[in-house]
Amino acid sequence: MRLYRLIGFLLCLPLASCTYNMRSLRWNTPDDAAFRYTFETEHHLQTTVESLPPGAGDITVIAQKLADATFSLHGIMEKFKALYFNDGTAAVIVRLVGVDGKQTGPVEAPIDVAGLVGKSVAMRIFDSGEIFETLGYEHFAGYGRFGELFADLFPQIYTRLPHELPEVGKSMFVRSTIPLAIDASTLVEQEWEITYRREGEPVPCELGNNCVTLVYEGTIRETGANRDPRHFTLLDGTGQVSGTILFSLERGDFEEHRYSIDIEHTLETYDGPFDVGKEEGQLRAVIKQNDRSTTVIRREL
Repeated sequence: MRLYRLIGFLLCLPLASCTYNMRSLRWNTPDDAAFRYTFETEHHLQTTVESLPPGAGDITVIAQKLADATFSLHGIMEKFKALYFNDGTAAVIVRLVGVDGKQTGPVEAPIDVAGLVGKSVAMRIFDSGEIFETLGYEHFAGYGRFGELFADLFPQIYTRLPHELPEVGKSMFVRSTIPLAIDASTLVEQEWEITYRREGEPVPCELGNNCVTLVYEGTIRETGANRDPRHFTLLDGTGQVSGTILFSLERGDFEEHRYSIDIEHTLETYDGPFDVGKEEGQLRAVIKQNDRSTTVIRREL
């Protein structure tokens, strides 16, 4: 069971500042067209229960059930542009077309994700890949639906790009941040600091004759809170990310994007009202989880 599910549904997505200017490296999503992508993703979760509230049950038994599990998903998603805004952003819809999954670990069985097919999220983005706003993640929320496994999948259709194509042998730094409101009570923010480098000169690929390989690596810092007055929850996380994008300069899209994330989450739940910095509320539970994931997304031609 992924840590996010233990507090309902907490998601994390990457982003950056909201400035807009001319850039030489950008995403292009043509009007009146839908584009499909296949994906394969695997999450290996190791969970440690450090404390639970009185009456929750035997902490040893619960910890054993949560301790170690792997979730694998594969499927198809599509994106299309819905509208433009005056500030240079565009609203893009990302819809889950089909998906299958399985779990291995203490429990080995298929996982029921059929109920998520047809669900979509909207992302308001700049052509740099900066995600200014998201809507619709509540459609994936809910205990036992496994929707949180898509947390880093949808935004990676628009990974934040450097301002221009790095020269061979040189690197470019990018910082990105996005607030994600899961519902009226839950807010998660994730900051990425990554460095891009370019491998070689442009080469032909299936999307055209001018494709470049961009390699990136960096760190992730995550904070979140569920402000339900009955059980206030804090989420904190740090991790590493690395990836490779085969990007078409002609199409303004990738042919393939591979990435890995290794992040350590800490979840604290409090009884009653809680005010950050004032130490109000009684600590109810502490759970830690390491999430190591690998993903590949390929555009269908």
